Amino acid sequence: MYKIKSLPLHIQQSVILLIWFSLSCSLSVVGKNKPVFSQFTYQGNEQVYANNPLKPNEFYNPILQGCYPDPAITRKGDDYYLVCSTFAMFPGVPIFHSKDLVNWTQIGHVLDRKSQLKVHDTPINLGVFAPDIKYNPYNDTFYMITTQFAGGFGNIVVKTKDPLQGWSDPYKLNFNGIDPSIFFDDNGKAYVAHNDAPDQGKELYDGHRVIKVWEYDLEKDQVIAGTDRIVVNGGVDLVQKPIWIEAPHIYKKNGKYYLMCAEGGTGGWHSEVIFISDHAQGPYTPAPSNPILTQRYFPENRSNKVNWTGHADLVEGPDGKYYGVFLGIRPNEKNRVNIGRETFILPVDWSGTFPVFENGLVPMSPKLKMPEGVENKTGKDGFFPNGNFTFTDNFTGGNLDFRWIGLRGPREDFMEITNSGIKIHPFATNIKEVKPTSTLFLRQQHHTFTTTVTMDYTPRSEKELAGLVCYQSEIFNYVFGITKTGKEYYIVLQRTEGEGRGPSKKAVSTIIASEKIDISKPVKLQVTAEGDDYRFNYAANGGDFKNLGGTVSGDILSTDVAGGFTGTLIGLHATLSNDIHPNAYTTPLGFDARKADVSYGVMEQITYYSTVSEDERNANVILPPNYTKSRKYPVLYLLHGIGGNEYEWLGGNPNEVVNNLVAEGKAKEMIIVIPNIRVRHKNVTAAPEFFSVEHFREFDKFLPELRDNLKPYIEKHYSVMSGRENQAVAGLSMGGRSALHVGINLIEDFAYIGALTPAIGVLPYDMEEGLFTKSTLKIPAKYKKNTLIMIQKGGNDGVVKEWPLEYSKTLQKNGIEHIYYTTAGGHDFNVWKKGLYNFVERIF
Repeated sequence: MYKIKSLPLHIQQSVILLIWFSLSCSLSVVGKNKPVFSQFTYQGNEQVYANNPLKPNEFYNPILQGCYPDPAITRKGDDYYLVCSTFAMFPGVPIFHSKDLVNWTQIGHVLDRKSQLKVHDTPINLGVFAPDIKYNPYNDTFYMITTQFAGGFGNIVVKTKDPLQGWSDPYKLNFNGIDPSIFFDDNGKAYVAHNDAPDQGKELYDGHRVIKVWEYDLEKDQVIAGTDRIVVNGGVDLVQKPIWIEAPHIYKKNGKYYLMCAEGGTGGWHSEVIFISDHAQGPYTPAPSNPILTQRYFPENRSNKVNWTGHADLVEGPDGKYYGVFLGIRPNEKNRVNIGRETFILPVDWSGTFPVFENGLVPMSPKLKMPEGVENKTGKDGFFPNGNFTFTDNFTGGNLDFRWIGLRGPREDFMEITNSGIKIHPFATNIKEVKPTSTLFLRQQHHTFTTTVTMDYTPRSEKELAGLVCYQSEIFNYVFGITKTGKEYYIVLQRTEGEGRGPSKKAVSTIIASEKIDISKPVKLQVTAEGDDYRFNYAANGGDFKNLGGTVSGDILSTDVAGGFTGTLIGLHATLSNDIHPNAYTTPLGFDARKADVSYGVMEQITYYSTVSEDERNANVILPPNYTKSRKYPVLYLLHGIGGNEYEWLGGNPNEVVNNLVAEGKAKEMIIVIPNIRVRHKNVTAAPEFFSVEHFREFDKFLPELRDNLKPYIEKHYSVMSGRENQAVAGLSMGGRSALHVGINLIEDFAYIGALTPAIGVLPYDMEEGLFTKSTLKIPAKYKKNTLIMIQKGGNDGVVKEWPLEYSKTLQKNGIEHIYYTTAGGHDFNVWKKGLYNFVERIF
């Protein structure tokens, strides 16, 4: 407590002002560790829309781009309502309203509070599946029925008189299975249909499922015990072993009952099929021509490809014609599904006995004709946009746009709208944990997009981080943000991907790149994508955008790699449990320049006999300045690339790089040996193809030559320190691959191994004795703690691409600690020299 009572009044006032000023400054500093995001822009720019401009009577399909899967639709008078799956997203089940099936407005979420949605400990691919929404005219009530794989719920139903006024708490339903839907007959009765397993002991094959229908008690909001009937066993034709009959919907037309279901699983064989009956609970007979919707029969290389269509629902349109909403995907150029399952619509021809989706059995077009008399207002007047569009948000309007969502918990638990933007109060939760995260998410809706946001943030410790995330799941994501190490601030990029199978799959994280950053002013963060290629950029101190980590693959953001059912989410993220600890792998200006005040060693050319090639072999030896045989020196073996020889490394100034470090006191004097690592028998020309098995064998033969010939020669003719702690091997490209091969196979001789943008080497050569495979990328336990392995990747390396990362992942899997980092640049000496600098700084 402050005691100022005995002081004179004017001094009391001064002290009060001083205390107030100190507290204000202290609070402002503390508050800065809560990031404030502003000036958010998402801009989608896909070529398909540029190539297919709309005519006045057309609109784009899908109607909801991005992760809006499993659509269901209902109608009350002239009002249409549509809902979608949300898994562990919070709030859950977005609800859209339309008057014409073209122009849609999101009016909120059905499950928007914790009593309705208990997904706080749920992986993103569980939670809320396949909601159905139906209006019952007999009691003027809307029902939403779904499966919630969380919170002990199972199958639930909620209801409301007005979708704009919120929904009831869930009524838990007494049946198993998934994908429930509700049907209200014109006699006032109600039924629930759903997918379930066959009766115990009657399972015939993997994916064998059945459709059940129950009577539903509208007074008790519960299925009536004992009324369930299996109305479809397996699918359209049980003899064909159809898989995953699911997502049932019952309709009534002209006195007949129709049961429409998805069949074939949610991937490439997905389809929609139809059955008919005289009674709501069957028996149901399949239509003679099924499926009525699918894209599975067409060439994979077709343009503007839409695939996986199914999981549909029907409604009568304002023009008296039927329409069907359904999910589909638009894969990118590598056939990856980063934007997830989207909501499409097609007109339905129901002029005959059975409904058929118009153009649902031919390759789909990105455009549709509008119903008669409808004007396309998408993206205007509050209607949801589609096609190419830009979404901006300064977060100062008081209400958060419904497109922003949380994960496993309410947004309101961690965010605050301020005059400066949206402030995130970080949780002590890492993005990889299955807990509520302090992240505000928006769906990726285009293959080609740019997202930019301004962030004002000062982390106080290495445990704090804020920035952007690209998130497919808790074990497949990129984190791009600002943290603190020591007294320095860093911007970092981390890639996380799952390894293993099933419940044992674990998240493996790799720091792609990190750099020191000036945060004296707010920083702009940006992520861009062109198909599978993602880039993370930043602009500090009012400067231009600078890339971090080069171009990285969006593979881990695709469901065909990550699994599950969601699309990529772009998040404004903050955490108090950061585990990204950057190291400085930057190089000073002039690190490789020859300097007047530094002494440099001389190079000698040597010739030694190789018992492997049975011929004379050449190498270059760079001696330290003032080399003398009266003292002993550690040795660095420096290996060249696939097309090089003992002279290639000389183009990278190794003498200057090493001896500048020595002059600065950052490295010991050493002998550098630059051999020719391609070993041909009697120097006979062979293997004209660089990337051939024979050519790889030539490089692998260097291991016995080094062990039996070159290393003994160096130790005999030069004054060399003994012991593995005084021996290092490093290389560029193929030499980086060979350095790993040599170092790990001769681990008793080498304590330091450097792989600078290593070339392909994890090859399926298990039957070839001595060749380098994943299974051989291991070291004995006694060497794990006293071996330094460094792997460097060029951020824009289009030659070895992701192979350095593959080595790093394999070492992680095999429990081998190592350094992995990215340097801006390609496959050239600009990168390799920097790698040599960082390696030499850490050896001996």
